[in-house]
Amino acid sequence: MSPILGYDVYKARALEMDEKLVGMTTGDGVTITNYTAHAVTRSLGYTGLSKKYQRGEVPVDTIKTLLSGKRAETNNSPVYRNADYMVSVNVETGTIIQANPVEWN
Repeated sequence: MSPILGYDVYKARALEMDEKLVGMTTGDGVTITNYTAHAVTRSLGYTGLSKKYQRGEVPVDTIKTLLSGKRAETNNSPVYRNADYMVSVNVETGTIIQANPVEWN
């Protein structure tokens, strides 16, 4: 997350994730119970000084749509994905770990 965004933007995104994601059931039966701080910052994206380190935003509605589908196993980590975005979830605890554009640099 860019320091320019500030805490208010972070807090607003966390509240949106609370309202739209926590309590939902994924397309394959996992109940979302929580999300990490890492998931919040990754969903906001990052604009670095170098294009190499820039990462686009993953809107909460996109995360919700991805979670409505079925997960795929990728490198032993369950992810919900489409051609543009992916969301990692701990399926044992229902915690969203992170959300990223598939190509981010």
